[in-house]
Amino acid sequence: MKEGVKHFHLSTGYMFQKIQAYFGDSYRGVKVSYSVENNPLGTGGGLKLSLIDLDYLDNFLLLNGDTFFKVPLKQLINSFNKNILIYV
Repeated sequence: MKEGVKHFHLSTGYMFQKIQAYFGDSYRGVKVSYSVENNPLGTGGGLKLSLIDLDYLDNFLLLNGDTFFKVPLKQLINSFNKNILIYV
């Protein structure tokens, strides 16, 4: 993918079968995996469920599926990295 995305992980729930049937295990040559909320967990719960399947050492970008914005991902990530405050 031209933006450098290597993997999509979708947190799904209602009608997840249709989403999985549409995307399968890859989309435009990029791997797709899923976590399924059998009971609604809310935004934080969906993320927590997804983290089980994500490699904690990799960077990831969390986006709401019902939000669309056309921003180059590299620009978004660079802006984040430039402005992030890290608390230890």
